[in-house]
Amino acid sequence: MKQAAWVLTKKHLPRLMTIFLIGAMAGSLLFFYGSALETPWVPQVVLSLLLGGFIGVSVLAFFLPLMIYFKSLSQSKKMLEKLTAPTFTMTFELDAFRVQSSLADSTIQWSAFQKLYPDEQIWLLFPNSASYFVIPTKSLSDELSAFILRQLEECHVPICQSTFSI
Repeated sequence: MKQAAWVLTKKHLPRLMTIFLIGAMAGSLLFFYGSALETPWVPQVVLSLLLGGFIGVSVLAFFLPLMIYFKSLSQSKKMLEKLTAPTFTMTFELDAFRVQSSLADSTIQWSAFQKLYPDEQIWLLFPNSASYFVIPTKSLSDELSAFILRQLEECHVPICQSTFSI
């Protein structure tokens, strides 16, 4: 199963370096031209470069999460646009959990799940710490709910207390 994630590659480095250099140059210019003229220029240049580097890193630290967010958002939108029918089918089998859509078909063994957060309206089933499946409880019969819980308990998957509300 492929997750939508933003990965830093060589093609992103020019953008990141540009953001860093703009911040560093702005910080250097502000410090260098704003300092007193009586000080020797060598320590002034060193301090301005250090301050410029700090400002550059600060600017990069601000813009990098924004870039990651908007990139993953656009990837998610592109993936949803590819769906011919925006529906998913969940199948609960003896040995695995299966999700099907027009784009993908994933089968995950019950033992691969890390935890379940049950709630009155939905269950969150985590195969790892970065993703989860949303199971609407309205569509689950009591028998199917008991089956899912039994399969997870047999595989020693922790069933956690819900700390969220809808």
